[in-house]
Amino acid sequence: MFGNIGLPELILILAIVLLIFGANKVPEIARSLGKGVRAFRDEAQKLRREVELEAKKEEEEKKIEGIKEIEPVKKE
Repeated sequence: MFGNIGLPELILILAIVLLIFGANKVPEIARSLGKGVRAFRDEAQKLRREVELEAKKEEEEKKIEGIKEIEPVKKE
């Protein structure tokens, strides 16, 4: 998730964030960031479901068109 960031670098980043924003703001910022990530993930899943549904519909339409092309023999 963090790529090549190790524990010392992560601790340094968190210490800088703590110094910049203060102890009272850090939990609020983390909460807001978590809500944003959750909203993004939910929308991505919703979009994925819509794309899959649309692909299924197109596939079914192609099958129906293929069946329509094969015309049954008419009895006279």
